[in-house]
Amino acid sequence: MPINKQLGKTGLHQKHIPIAFCLYVVSRVEGFSMNHITYAGKNADDVFVTTLDNVARKIDEKFEESVPMKFGEEERKLNEVLNKCYACGKRFDHDDFKLRKVRDHCHFTGKFRGALHSKCNLKLKRTKTIPVLFHNLKGYDSHLFVKRLADTEGDFVVIRRTRRNI
Repeated sequence: MPINKQLGKTGLHQKHIPIAFCLYVVSRVEGFSMNHITYAGKNADDVFVTTLDNVARKIDEKFEESVPMKFGEEERKLNEVLNKCYACGKRFDHDDFKLRKVRDHCHFTGKFRGALHSKCNLKLKRTKTIPVLFHNLKGYDSHLFVKRLADTEGDFVVIRRTRRNI
């Protein structure tokens, strides 16, 4: 948007306003992926943040659901022969409560994942962190959305991409 404003010896000639975005929700967990959302129009930064918040709320609702373990004859046979924790690779010890064998499953799908130590199972609890990755936002445009995100409720952390972590 053109503006003509003089700030001392420097002049501002235009204000950059976001006008579009496209959002994809991708997950390995069934039911979490969503169709892409595109928007082009006024207040794209506000619409983006509102849309992102709505998506986060839908995901949060999914986190509240817990599907019981699907543990049939095939899973029972597999569990019987497993003698090492799939998280740490160490053998089970039924005399030690922390090292005894327990069955692990995905709380979103109910799928049996394998046998774990009791202590390893507790360490693998679900996180409510929702990573949001921006593609092609390394230029100056990032501030247009990040500033708006800073005004929202909740916590977020920006992890900057540098030459060291490319």
